Amino acid sequence: MKVEKAYILTIDTPIAQEYLLDTIKSCDKIKLPWEEFRGFHDITPEQALENFGFPSTIPLLGEELRGTMCMLGHMAMVKKIWEKKECAVILEHDAVMLHPVTIDIPDGEIVVLGYKLKDIDRYNYKEAGLPKKLVPIEAHEGSHAYAITWKTAGMILDEFYSKGVIDNGTDDHYFLKSREKYTKIPLTISDPISALGWVRESTIRPSESQERNFLFIQSFVKNLESK
Repeated sequence: MKVEKAYILTIDTPIAQEYLLDTIKSCDKIKLPWEEFRGFHDITPEQALENFGFPSTIPLLGEELRGTMCMLGHMAMVKKIWEKKECAVILEHDAVMLHPVTIDIPDGEIVVLGYKLKDIDRYNYKEAGLPKKLVPIEAHEGSHAYAITWKTAGMILDEFYSKGVIDNGTDDHYFLKSREKYTKIPLTISDPISALGWVRESTIRPSESQERNFLFIQSFVKNLESK
């Protein structure tokens, strides 16, 4: 399926709203329709389940409140994609779109759109060009930008309804190597990449976010300038 729109997860804090403007600007620049999706940071996870329309029976075993709330926000966007039978990009408010996602998004895969950088100008996205293919990957740092079809959304929801939140965030469940204990849905990455996570002060933890990445694909290395 072709990507139809983007959902942008944000929360109602000054820094999150500041970052959101950059994400919106990047979507507008590539003419990607977007919808802001407000998560919660000031209620309990049980209240969030109710507000998002999830069953109260979903297990909430994560030890970190902010990570649990981030996971619930992602699952609520996934639920919306499934209900509307869409193919969509999910962005966190620290993501920046570089290119339209022009390639087909297959069912049964989570398609990662790009890495994380503090200095996003280091990557020459114009020289790299539009995405041409999908490359299988074992794991990925960050849930800042990915694309799924509504059928994949249904697979994600099936896992979420039965397993709930068992770790400290969306990354642990679906992107980091710890994902193996939670999901069977494979990861691929857009090659060349279509987005970047812009690493700045964290909006959910009292520290700066980290510029951590797994192994880069060759097209990214080729177009990444040295510091």
